Amino acid sequence: MVERFDMIWRYLRLHRVEVLCLGLLATCTTSVVVGSLVAVLPSSGPSGTVSIPLRSYIPLTSVVIALSSRHSAMADMDTAGSHWLRRSELLYTGLVATLAVVLTGVTELFVSTPEVAVVLSRAAVIWAGLAVLSGRLFGWLLSWILPVITLFPLTYLAEDGNGDDRWWDWTQQEAASWPCWALAGASTLIAVCAMTATPWRVTALAGRVLGRQQHGG
Repeated sequence: MVERFDMIWRYLRLHRVEVLCLGLLATCTTSVVVGSLVAVLPSSGPSGTVSIPLRSYIPLTSVVIALSSRHSAMADMDTAGSHWLRRSELLYTGLVATLAVVLTGVTELFVSTPEVAVVLSRAAVIWAGLAVLSGRLFGWLLSWILPVITLFPLTYLAEDGNGDDRWWDWTQQEAASWPCWALAGASTLIAVCAMTATPWRVTALAGRVLGRQQHGG
């Protein structure tokens, strides 16, 4: 048992869990202190601008900090690691993503309303899925790429011709918006598939596909 705890602690230190905790604490503090400030940004809507509370996008920072902690100095070994290491990375990814989502919701419950807490927790789930996919595609230190790309449609394209929030704007639509929950579910599924698609599984699948094509030919 002591040996197992020692392995877990070494794994956490390898991924600098103390930096992760400080980063998440900083984002929670930012939401409390300046989350209510409103940013006025350009928009394609009829008014030409859109006013967005800063707290609407703080969850993006939280999930990027959480998922980028998957990077370590031994990233190459992680890719070709043992069964235990593979289970550890899956568990760690799920835990840090969940931690970012839960902290987002808890923070907003204290400083805002339950409605906002649900909306921003849902936003964190969507961004977390995109961050996982980005991390798998580009490396965990670049897990911010796909989440940050969403900022353009969520700001400039967020309003329709009547000035209403578009159905897919998961930072502004109400908590009961089922299309946004569908996006959260799809993002979670994408994250699961991205984590399941290990290099050796992709290689094995490609080999089977090529084998069938050659056999069919």
